[in-house]
Amino acid sequence: MKYFYDKYHFEGIFNGFYTRFDSKEEHWAFMLESLKMILNIPPQKPTYEYLKKLIGNKPVHFVTTNQDTLFKKFSPSDQVSEIQGSWDYYQASDTSTDQKLYSTKKMVAELLPKVKDHCLPTELIPKSDINGSELLLWARGPQFLEGKRYFEEYQK
Repeated sequence: MKYFYDKYHFEGIFNGFYTRFDSKEEHWAFMLESLKMILNIPPQKPTYEYLKKLIGNKPVHFVTTNQDTLFKKFSPSDQVSEIQGSWDYYQASDTSTDQKLYSTKKMVAELLPKVKDHCLPTELIPKSDINGSELLLWARGPQFLEGKRYFEEYQK
């Protein structure tokens, strides 16, 4: 991440998500590298372990606006409602015809090795299988997909 920090001077990965990159290709390289870290590196603070210790064996259900998947690393998925989305998934930017969610882990594994000079080649930028629109993280925003998964999370 040093390259991106040196070039854009944002503090922390989360702020990087809101950075205006010089190109779409560079933005995708940042996203793939960030998601690899988020999905694979354990949390740096013991917050979730401490919460688990406080709760003990009591029944619990977390309704979270965190999209970083951390609650699911410490609690079974059926005890977590990610009602604002999850960085485990991408969605189409045009949800009018594509209601599908795409696996982030699969894309990171396939595309990260293809990043060259801190850019993902244009032809590899992920697009919807259904309507060809560019994919974006499944996270609350103007284009957020309130589809099947959203309602499943809400119903939990």
